[in-house]
Amino acid sequence: MRSKIEANDYKDYILGFIFYNFLSDKQVHNDKYGNQIVLLLSSY
Repeated sequence: MRSKIEANDYKDYILGFIFYNFLSDKQVHNDKYGNQIVLLLSSY
């Protein structure tokens, strides 16, 4: 059977996953569009 988890522990667990998802999405965005931003800024 599953043990009960305290709300504070659950919050820490979930917020860790949300932060990891944010970092992952940011890395995917940088991999996809990172060079375009550099090229755009260097044209000025």
